[in-house]
Amino acid sequence: MLAIACGWLGAIAAHFAWDAWLTFFPLGTGAITLVQVHLRVLAMNGPFTAVVLVLLLMGRRIEGRNLFKQLRLEAESGTGAVTPEEVTILASPTRRLRARLAAGPRGYFRLGRLQRAQIALAMERWHREREELDRPLESEQELRGQILALRSAGG
Repeated sequence: MLAIACGWLGAIAAHFAWDAWLTFFPLGTGAITLVQVHLRVLAMNGPFTAVVLVLLLMGRRIEGRNLFKQLRLEAESGTGAVTPEEVTILASPTRRLRARLAAGPRGYFRLGRLQRAQIALAMERWHREREELDRPLESEQELRGQILALRSAGG
């Protein structure tokens, strides 16, 4: 509820700011108008864009830390769905891409399917830890089964 209220107030503030800008700084004529329009867009959209970028980076960082944690816990469980060597690779998008490219043209897609399933398992574990899931614990076991089947099929 708080997030919704803050978003609503932010939208009201942004709308007010646009209207106030036109009231206090009416558009002129000629070349100055072109500059003024661009300055207005930069001044009005810049702070909102910066907030969105900060939220995006914070979310990526939080998700990355929790993904690493869940991958590590899964590797330590000994089920074979995630090996300790795979944890750092799976936790990094760049390392995942490098591993796929190193697997060659045919292995690229097979390894991609395996990595997506492993990440889905880690995300399932994270959501379960946060008590955000209504699905039974068997869904994690199904994901582990899919991962082991992909492994036995060659990736």
